[in-house]
Amino acid sequence: MNALADASLEPAQRKLLVHIAEAWLQTGEWPQWGYVQHAFDRFDLDAERLLRSLPRVGADTVFAAGYGYTTAIPQHLRENDPVRLTVASSLVVEQMKEIVGLHFARVLQTMVKLYLDTEPTLPGEPPRPMLKADRLRSLVNRGKPGHQRVYPHRFIQALPELLAYEPAIAVGSRSLPPDGAWQLEITRSVLLFRNVRRIEDYVYKTCETVTATAARYAGDTGRLLAPTSDSRFGSFDETGLWDPTSVPPTASPADARPPYLDDDLLTQIETTAPSTRWKVDKLLTLCAELNDSYASNNAYTCAALIRAVLDHIPPVFGHRDFKQVAAQHTFTVQRTDKAHAQKLAGFKDIADDALHRPISANIPLITMNDIPEPARLRAVLHELVTIMRKAPAATT
Repeated sequence: MNALADASLEPAQRKLLVHIAEAWLQTGEWPQWGYVQHAFDRFDLDAERLLRSLPRVGADTVFAAGYGYTTAIPQHLRENDPVRLTVASSLVVEQMKEIVGLHFARVLQTMVKLYLDTEPTLPGEPPRPMLKADRLRSLVNRGKPGHQRVYPHRFIQALPELLAYEPAIAVGSRSLPPDGAWQLEITRSVLLFRNVRRIEDYVYKTCETVTATAARYAGDTGRLLAPTSDSRFGSFDETGLWDPTSVPPTASPADARPPYLDDDLLTQIETTAPSTRWKVDKLLTLCAELNDSYASNNAYTCAALIRAVLDHIPPVFGHRDFKQVAAQHTFTVQRTDKAHAQKLAGFKDIADDALHRPISANIPLITMNDIPEPARLRAVLHELVTIMRKAPAATT
């Protein structure tokens, strides 16, 4: 039994997933929680109960990277929180199957082939295989004589964001220009799926990986949020704790979830800076400490370090503070990355809460669910690299 592929959903649960999918298909953006909640209030249904009752495997903690039909659900849902579906939702939502499920396993095979076939640019350096939107548009599938089928435009447009939230696949550097001609660096993590031919196989392999990863990071006292009865994923003892001896030996936890800021991005910052007037030693130290704190599940430290990074980098953008960067800078990927920057600017309130709120009788805790998605800060720092590359050479 596959914990997601074979799950039996209530009609109301399926209705919730369909409502989210339809909003995404209509606008190209994932709906906000307040939008979903309002619709189900009119049906006299508890949308949050339905959302949290959906089956999941693994645990939604740092590195454990739980998996379900939706991305991780914050502990405290806010009206403006986006609600995203995963690739797994295409198993139970016809609209997602048509746009995503029918094509995702095929594009994985394209990624595997590109990774294996790409030669290093320079001797002694690893290859940098790139998945390009234009390449996908040009590919055809000859399943029958005289039959050709290209990847649909909606699928190609959505693929970078879909990949960003699949826990067992990590992509490297990204280029997401507004004309849709995006490029993503393929990493070794795709080899986990080198034998996958169907979307059902992809979901099973992802469930297997995140469950094994959750077991590894649960420790001696940790508990999984959503145990699965599938013996292929391992087993639990009578106290509800994971039995480490049951973890599949082929699991690859290191590939399951990337650090908050990937090594390739930090290397780009480090290697680009010497040709400019900017000194990035402090920035790289902040980023390294942020990765360590993210791995250790230290929410307050993460909040403070993200705030420190955002306060540190505005001069490279030609502005005094990050609020000006978010409001006035013309990003290379204008719509997407500007939205990321604006979300990060709004995070200042949470960071201020972490740093400055005094003790009192009733103070809500900040959790890892309150930390911005890694894609947001990565996008801003990729833009920083782009600016530094265009900057005049440093004078001596």
